[in-house]
Amino acid sequence: MKLFDTIIFILVLLGGLNWTLVGLMNTNLFVLIFGETMLLNLIYLVVTIATVYVVLPRLTSSMTTTS
Repeated sequence: MKLFDTIIFILVLLGGLNWTLVGLMNTNLFVLIFGETMLLNLIYLVVTIATVYVVLPRLTSSMTTTS
């Protein structure tokens, strides 16, 4: 499970760095590496799933805990 979590972390980190580059310099790192291909859409999907995997449990646990 540790390897899986490391891969998820790297995917989320790359997604965040990509959006930082898009916002600051209007440069999409994924497009530069993979070009405008179907593979690019698959990579976006995998990064999105990784982000949901990280964020969703934290959102649901914060909604169920009372202050």
